[in-house]
Amino acid sequence: MVLMMNIEELTSIKTGSNDASEVSEKFYEELYSKADILYFVLDESFKIVTGNIVTEEILGYERSKIAGKNFPDLVIEGQRDSIKKDLKICAERGYLKDREYKLQGINNNKIAVLINGLTVKDKNGTTRIRLFIKDITLQYKLKKQRDLVLFTSSTSNYLDSKEFNKEIINRLQKSLICSGVQFFSRKSDDSYVIIERWDPSLSLSIATDTFRKVGTEEIERFIQEFQTSIVCERTKYGSVWIENIDDFIEENGQDLDQRIQNFIRNFKSVSITPVLVKGIEKGYILAYNTIEEAFDEDEIVFIESISSGLVKESGGAEVSYSENKFNNSDLLSVFHVPYIGICMLEDGKIIKANKWMCSFLNANEGSLEGRNLIEFIDNEFHSAIKQISASANTGEFVSVDDLIVITDNGDQKKVKVTATQLSANGTVKELWYFVSREERERIQRTLLQARKMESLGMLAGGIIHDFNNQLACILGFSSMLSEEISPDNPYYDDIRQITVTAEKATELTSRLMAHTQGTSYIVDDLDVNQLVKEVAGILSRTLEKSISIRAQMSPELDKIKGDASKIQQAILQVALNARDAMTDGGKIIFKTRNLFLGQDNPWLKYGGKPGKYIQIEITDTGRGMSKDIKEKLLKSPSSDPSKESDKGMGISIVKEILEEHGGFLSIFSQQQKGTVVKIHLPVKKSEKTNNPAFDGGEELILGKETVLLVDGEKVFRETARKMLTRYGYKVISAESKAEALAIYKKYINRIDLIIMDMFMPGMEIEKIINVIKKMNRKVKIITTSETAKETLDNSRIKEFISGYVQKPFQVRPLLTEVRSVLNA
Repeated sequence: MVLMMNIEELTSIKTGSNDASEVSEKFYEELYSKADILYFVLDESFKIVTGNIVTEEILGYERSKIAGKNFPDLVIEGQRDSIKKDLKICAERGYLKDREYKLQGINNNKIAVLINGLTVKDKNGTTRIRLFIKDITLQYKLKKQRDLVLFTSSTSNYLDSKEFNKEIINRLQKSLICSGVQFFSRKSDDSYVIIERWDPSLSLSIATDTFRKVGTEEIERFIQEFQTSIVCERTKYGSVWIENIDDFIEENGQDLDQRIQNFIRNFKSVSITPVLVKGIEKGYILAYNTIEEAFDEDEIVFIESISSGLVKESGGAEVSYSENKFNNSDLLSVFHVPYIGICMLEDGKIIKANKWMCSFLNANEGSLEGRNLIEFIDNEFHSAIKQISASANTGEFVSVDDLIVITDNGDQKKVKVTATQLSANGTVKELWYFVSREERERIQRTLLQARKMESLGMLAGGIIHDFNNQLACILGFSSMLSEEISPDNPYYDDIRQITVTAEKATELTSRLMAHTQGTSYIVDDLDVNQLVKEVAGILSRTLEKSISIRAQMSPELDKIKGDASKIQQAILQVALNARDAMTDGGKIIFKTRNLFLGQDNPWLKYGGKPGKYIQIEITDTGRGMSKDIKEKLLKSPSSDPSKESDKGMGISIVKEILEEHGGFLSIFSQQQKGTVVKIHLPVKKSEKTNNPAFDGGEELILGKETVLLVDGEKVFRETARKMLTRYGYKVISAESKAEALAIYKKYINRIDLIIMDMFMPGMEIEKIINVIKKMNRKVKIITTSETAKETLDNSRIKEFISGYVQKPFQVRPLLTEVRSVLNA
C-alpha cells in the first residue's frame, strides 16, 4: 500500500533550492496521482486553484471545471462549518493533520477521506493551502460495520424492539455510505411496518408514502420480480442486487406499479435482502444508492449477517425480553468469538470472561471473576481505561491501540481495547473487548501470505491458460487429421499418438486451471492410481532425502467419478501432514485397493454407506498423535487452535473434499509409532461411453446451417471455424460479446445456432443471453468453457442453454453436439 507522506516529509522536499515553494505544482500533482491521493491547491478564501487527476477519477468533476469552486462545498452539508474552521486553523498554524471528513462526488456519491494540509507561499509570495486527501471509504465502512456488529450483539436484548430496529437501520445506512435503507417488517396480517433511514442530503420524503400507498400486493410483486430477475446478482442465501436499475426496469417495467417505478428511478443501485427467522421470511432490507455498481457481494453478505437480528418473533410486534438478560444465549454466543478477549464488568469488577481473555492474561478459566480489571492495566493507561468507560456510557465506541496489560505472571502485552455499556432496570454492566497486538500481527502476516499466494495463483493461472491455448491448436488439428485419414494409412498411428498425448496434457492443464480458479474438473472414469503416482512423484522430488516414498498400487483398482484436482489435493494434504510429523526423517507409504462395506461393517461409523469403495491408505512413521487429538480431528478438526493439532486445518480440507464426493476418512495412530490415514471414495457406475473424441464411430454428418461463433481467443475461434466449415457449416466469428450482439441483431434471420464461451470478459453471460432471448425466444445456444460441464449445471443460465462443449475443441465432440442441438 502506498501511504500518504508525513507533514515533516512534505516540508523537506527540495529541488536544488532551500525553498519548498519552488517545487512545481505539476510535480506535486504527478507525485500524489501515483499514490492515489487527491491533491488540491486552495487560495486564501478556500477556493480551488487546481486539483490532480485523482480528484477527477474519484469525485467525477472535470479538472478544468473544478477550479474556482469553494472547497467546503465538496464536503457533505453537515460538515461544512467544521471544514471551514479546520482550513482557517491550517492557514494560521501552517498545517492540518489527519482530519476525517466525507466528500460528495458529482453523482452525490459519498467518499470518506482523511485530510492533511500544508500552508505555503508560492514564488510570487501568495499564500496557498495544499490539501493531501486519502480515500479511506473502505476502512470507514469496515469500522462502521464492526461497530454495528458489536452494537447488535451487545444491545439486542436491552432495547425496545422498535428503537433497536431503528438504530440498526440508521447505523446500516451510515456503514454502507448509501442513499438510504428501508426495513420492511411483516406483521401478522401480512402488511408491512416500514423503518427507514435516508441520506440527509436527499429529498426523498416520498419514500415511505410511496410504499404505503401502493399496498402490500404491489410491494410483494416488486420484490418477487426483483428476486427472480435474470439481470440481478444474487447470493446463495437469497439476497439480490443490481448495478443499474435501468436494466431491471427495462426487463420488468410492464409488471410494476408506476409509482414504484418512479420512485426507484431516483437510484442506480438497489439491493434486497430477505430477513429470515428459522428459514421463514419475516421481512426485507432494501438498500439504495444513486451511483452505479455501488454494492459488492461483501456488503450484501454483511447485510445478511445482521438481518436476522431485526426480527425476534413473527408479526412485526414489539418483543418483550427476558429479565434474565445476561444469561441470554445470543449474548453468551458473543463470548465464543475466537481470538478476541471479552469480559463483562459490573462496578469495575469482572463478572464473566471468555477463554481468550484468560489466555491473554495467562489466567486459568474462571479465575478472573471478582477481580478488578484495572489491576491488569499498566499504570500509564489507567486514565485511558476511564475514558473508554465514560465513552461507553454515552453509547460511543472509543478504542485505544497498544494499551499495555500486565498478565498474572508479570508479562506485559500490547492490546487494542474498546467497550460498550449494557443497562436495564438500574443495573449497569460493561462489555469489554481486547485484541492482542501479536495476534493481529499474526493475522496480518497470514493475510499477506495469502495475498502472495493469490498473486502466484493468478500468475500460474495465466501461464496455464496460455499453454492450454497452444495445446488447443495441436489437439484440434490432430483430431481433424485423424477423422480424414483411414486406419491403414502409415501415419494414422502417429497422428493418433499426437492426439492422445495432447489429450493427456490438456487434462493436466484443465486440472491445474480448475484448482487455480476454484472450479471443478469432474472425470467420469477417474484413475486414482494415476493421481497417487503423481503425488508420490512430486514428493520424491521435493521432500528431504531423509524421507523415503513408496507406492503399492492395486492393478485392478476400480475407476470412479470425481473431481480429479480436489481428490489429488486431499491425497497431497494428508502426505504433507505426514511429512510434518517426521522431523527426523522416515517413510511415507501409499497403498490403494478395492473395498466393499456391508451393512454391519464397523467403518460405517465414520460416515460411509454400504457399497463399493476404493481405499487410499497413507502411512507414515512419524510421531503419531494421542487418542484425544485424533478424535478432535475427526469430529471438529478446525476447532482446536493448540499447536498439538496444527494438522487439523489440513484434515478439515480433506474431510470437506471427501464429503463432496460421498466418501469418508478414518485415522489410526499411536504416539511415537506413526499414523495411518485411509481415504475412502465410493465407486459409482460411470455414465461415460466410448471416447467420442476418437472412437472411430459413425461418419460425421455434413451441415449447411449458419453458426455464430463467439470466443475471445483467436486460437479457439480459428480451430472451431475450420472444423465447422470443413463439414459444410457457414461460420460468422465474433471476438467479443458486444460484437456478437451487433452481428446477431443484424443477421437474426440467418443465424441458426450460437456457440459462445461462458467466461469471456465484458458483459456477463446471463445478461447477454437475456438480451438475445428477448430478440428470439427460440434461439439455440451452445456454451463452451475450459472447465467441466458441472460449471454449467451449477449456473443460473442452465435452463436457457441447448448444449455444452468443453475446450480445447476436438472435431467429433464439437460436431456431434452441434448436430444434436440443431436437430432437436
